[in-house]
Amino acid sequence: MSRRCQRNALLQLISTCGLQHVRHVRQLIEPHFQKDFLSCLPVELAVQIVANLSMADIVRAARVSRFWRDICEDDRMWRLKCEREGLELLPVPSERVAGAWEQTAMGNGVTIVDHYKGTELEQHRKAREQSYGSVYSRSVWKATYLRRCRIAANWRRLPIGGSMVLRGHEEHVITCLQVYSYRQYLKAVCQLVTILHHLNIFGLLST
Repeated sequence: MSRRCQRNALLQLISTCGLQHVRHVRQLIEPHFQKDFLSCLPVELAVQIVANLSMADIVRAARVSRFWRDICEDDRMWRLKCEREGLELLPVPSERVAGAWEQTAMGNGVTIVDHYKGTELEQHRKAREQSYGSVYSRSVWKATYLRRCRIAANWRRLPIGGSMVLRGHEEHVITCLQVYSYRQYLKAVCQLVTILHHLNIFGLLST
């Protein structure tokens, strides 16, 4: 039987079937047209495709299937996104009280004001890592990219969440700042901009 005869036979057969049988035929046919194109491609090409998606689209794509989630968690994909944004790997994240920051906090005349309790924050971090695992341990490049996204979001939406009181500088003369990490650098810049803004408002800053 030729293909034309086969099509005519199928058309006549479907036209004589009831609605319930037509729905059953549709359920049998639809899976043949719903093919996972991403799983048919090489992993390298799939990574290139996913790397062009936005963060919101990557989150949605990770929910499609386990294979799509593995692609969205692939370290090569996040490395590619970081390279496109010009991001480089940062040192392993350290605790806030480590190194030079701890020495600065122990110095005379320095008061560090926190808006949270360290014990509660540490418990929250441990509970989150036990539930979802550490992003840094799963993918260093993903942690770097997410860190950049959080910093950008904080700059756009959140107010300054902390402050450092430097006693002994009553005349608003600050000659140097000791900054230990990139996060503290950003916070110090924010505080300096705020101080200069207030000085300009009250007429204490000469132009």
